[in-house]
Amino acid sequence: MAHATRIANIHLLSNLEPFRWGAPSFIRKTLQSCQRIGIQGLHLYPLRYWDWPNSADNPAEIQFDRDWIWFEAWARYAWDPNRDPAAERQYWIARIAERYGSAEAARHILDAYELSGTCAPRLLPRIGITEGNRQSLTLGMLMPQLIDPERYNALPLLWEGDAPPGERLADWVRKEWEHKPHEGETSIGVAAEVAEAAARAVAAAEAAGPSVKQDREEYQRLLNDMRAMEAQYRYYDAKTRSAALVLRYGYSRDLKDLERTLVPLKESLGHYRRLVALTDKTYREACSVHSVSRRIPFRGAPGKYTHWRDCLPEYERELAIFERNLKTLETPGAVTRTPGLDWLFEQ
Repeated sequence: MAHATRIANIHLLSNLEPFRWGAPSFIRKTLQSCQRIGIQGLHLYPLRYWDWPNSADNPAEIQFDRDWIWFEAWARYAWDPNRDPAAERQYWIARIAERYGSAEAARHILDAYELSGTCAPRLLPRIGITEGNRQSLTLGMLMPQLIDPERYNALPLLWEGDAPPGERLADWVRKEWEHKPHEGETSIGVAAEVAEAAARAVAAAEAAGPSVKQDREEYQRLLNDMRAMEAQYRYYDAKTRSAALVLRYGYSRDLKDLERTLVPLKESLGHYRRLVALTDKTYREACSVHSVSRRIPFRGAPGKYTHWRDCLPEYERELAIFERNLKTLETPGAVTRTPGLDWLFEQ
């Protein structure tokens, strides 16, 4: 009797779009995990499937060239993931040096790739809604999506199957309120660590600059991507902290918790504005899925919510609504609405 062949399908990559992504160590470890559970083959999609072969850059580039490290790393480790990490580092430094003209620049650029490459895979399972094309992580999330993900049909497999043991945001807040110990990764912890990793990726990319001898235009695009990702993950770090205070208010009913929410919420908006500024001229759009199947943070449609600049007014509106509702609650004799907290951010 013939045995079934198990194939790993690497697709639904809307959580990685649209920036340059190439973390060889992460890919190698992923394929080692596949090997351990008996997977025998790989079905690999490009980072941007729906608009193949074009990238989202402005002007568009050909993905085979722009994302060469994505294709090459998956092919190399699908063939053999059990390679010496130190030797592999030298291999990738040599390959990147072919592009940028020096091993010194390549060393820093590889560090930038590696540091930025784990950000989305770590953060999404801790605060996200789904691993599929229903969510575009790069476009951000609304506060109700962070504080009440079940309302948006959150997929349990995202954190039960795609992440190490740990806590979602509501779990973390409840344990904090009950003074119970935390277990594994936490949403607050991962959000902070991811923001720090993105900042270190920017520093590494900047350090490469003086040693880049060729293809400086692509280097500048890579550097801008690293800065955009830092803005994105600092936005998430601040907004996650803000959402945690809202959830705490659900227990305390203390307006001071909501008042404290304003500082990180405004901070998150500042980071998002920087993300818009960094991408306004450099990207045609953020996500390639334009259909109504994309629902997080906003329902997709051709030409609708495809760029960060499209989403910024909605996040500004969200803050304005929260400030208005908070002021109402601060009015003497105001009635606190229950149950649920979503109304704080809605008309």
